[in-house]
Amino acid sequence: MKARSARLAARALFCAGALAVFGSCGGPNLSGSVGQYFSLDFDRQEILRDDNAFQVTYFHDGQDQVDVVVRITVVTTGYDFKPGHSFDLSGEYAPGHPRAVVTHAAGGEPSRQLPPIKHGSLTLSSGGQPGQDTKGTFSCSFEMEGGDFGQGTDVNGTFETTTTDATPDGGL
Repeated sequence: MKARSARLAARALFCAGALAVFGSCGGPNLSGSVGQYFSLDFDRQEILRDDNAFQVTYFHDGQDQVDVVVRITVVTTGYDFKPGHSFDLSGEYAPGHPRAVVTHAAGGEPSRQLPPIKHGSLTLSSGGQPGQDTKGTFSCSFEMEGGDFGQGTDVNGTFETTTTDATPDGGL
């Protein structure tokens, strides 16, 4: 009985620490200094995958509109995109084409791009392919120039949901 109580207390302490650091315990979350420009609260997320890209979108469902809180799109060309790996989000996959982009779109407004990623990584813990339960994390800091806003800020998140097939014949 004492061992069980100790485990429960340790778990509660871990979750309290995760809540303080990440904003939630056990579920998907978003955090970072980019939150000074818009709320990082979200209601649901979506993961799309095709042969060349992986995209995670965090949505906030308002009464009259849906906001895209954060959308991170990663070109997977040249990556062995499998669980257990970390993927660099900075730089270009081809000259003039960024490896990853982050956007925000408040309902009823055009999509706005954050600056180029200065440093960043995405780690896939499980899944990653259409129909699979997918889990992972990402973090990125943005350059001091470029983009529509958010220069010099950062954003971090966790994701966990079933990946949807984004190929043209995949049902989207």
